[in-house]
Amino acid sequence: MINFRYDRQIIVPFKDGIAIMQSLENGMLFESHYSSPPSYTPITDEISVQLVPAEMVNDIKVAKLLNISMDTAKSIRETT
Repeated sequence: MINFRYDRQIIVPFKDGIAIMQSLENGMLFESHYSSPPSYTPITDEISVQLVPAEMVNDIKVAKLLNISMDTAKSIRETT
């Protein structure tokens, strides 16, 4: 899982995550607001990475599919 902000994470296979992080090394941050000129600066935001167990990925998929909470999906997995 790559965390870009507190509310924006992406989950990709490990190998793909490494490629994304390597590509961001030379990346630039582009910001455009309605009333000011755009800015183009080096990425200085903190981007964190964590390994996500396959069980958690499956819990996320089940929660989305059944429209239930992650806690409920986890408890379903643990009781089966």
